[in-house]
Amino acid sequence: MQLKLKESIPYYRMESGRIRVGAERGVTMEFDDPDGQLLTMLEVLDGRSVESIVSHVRQRHSGLSETDVHEGLRVLDQYGFLKDVDAREGSVEKSLIPTQNFFDGFHRVFDRKRPRVEAISEARVVVLGLGGGGSNVATMLVGAGVRQLTILDFDLVETGNLGRQFLYKLDDVGLSKVDVATRNLSRMAESLNITPVEMKVTSSEELRPIIKGADIVVCLIDEPRFLIQRMVNQACVREGVTCVYGFSFNFTGRVYSVIPHDSGCFDCLQVYYSRVDPEFADQFKALEDSGFRPPSSAYPPAMMQLCSSISDEVVRLINSYSEPMSVGRQLEVNYVSRRCETVLEWDRDERDCPTCGSGNYDDWPIFQIQNRFHPSAGQK
Repeated sequence: MQLKLKESIPYYRMESGRIRVGAERGVTMEFDDPDGQLLTMLEVLDGRSVESIVSHVRQRHSGLSETDVHEGLRVLDQYGFLKDVDAREGSVEKSLIPTQNFFDGFHRVFDRKRPRVEAISEARVVVLGLGGGGSNVATMLVGAGVRQLTILDFDLVETGNLGRQFLYKLDDVGLSKVDVATRNLSRMAESLNITPVEMKVTSSEELRPIIKGADIVVCLIDEPRFLIQRMVNQACVREGVTCVYGFSFNFTGRVYSVIPHDSGCFDCLQVYYSRVDPEFADQFKALEDSGFRPPSSAYPPAMMQLCSSISDEVVRLINSYSEPMSVGRQLEVNYVSRRCETVLEWDRDERDCPTCGSGNYDDWPIFQIQNRFHPSAGQK
């Protein structure tokens, strides 16, 4: 193990004689160092081995034991100040070095678990839908290091898309979104392996070969509402692929994730709603019967808040730099207050869910009603 102080962490002695390490609120710490022992240790955290650090500090401060020096290193590591220099650093693409530096802020060298940007590059990600959500999420994910990417859409670029779908330009109006996205995303990274799929999703079965073997699916298709999420959910459950969902209202957006046979799936949620709200199925039917279709409402800075939350959740699920926040729960992003909070949690319903459990679709009116509007929403 070769240790150095992380590049983002400064250290300096103040007039009081205390040593200050760090320069960011919530990260910076101050230490009493009357004999200069900590300062000596900090001066040799330059990538040399632990044995060399211990030897140097003990030569300067003979009263310290080997255990004392090791304990000092562990304290610095506990606060996230240390970095283990190893051969993997040289394999990171230059454009991804700042991202790896960010992940290193969560790394503790003595637990040996390093969140790596390479894990993102090695993961296969499928983005369904290239509208206001998917086009921006795909861009962010490639920027974060995704190099195995499948994108799916069936639509053409329209002038009305340009205010919030920054992957497209005026010259692209009238062209296939999948074609334009493939071209522009490919310009972001030489090593990007992108698979374009131009298709309108009409059943869960036709999705299965597209997502088979993927690590993460991101569902950002919004029509037909509820039903498209069911199709994607069924395909992901049957293929055992984790899925992150996102959708937007006028003033809020939501993010939730499903790990098949671990967390509650989308149909578990509908069973849950049916239990807690006796009018849930009737409300769905009445809304669909009304024919109401709201106009597009999308404020670009607001959409980027939502897309950032979705993209970050994908990365958390891939490389575990921090715990995912939306597994089995819905996170609501408030575009006005900028707050992000859990508004709903649900568990897997192994007994009654007809998709990930042993339940029956016919036992739940909500599924029967939905299938009247779209028969290909699916059955077992």
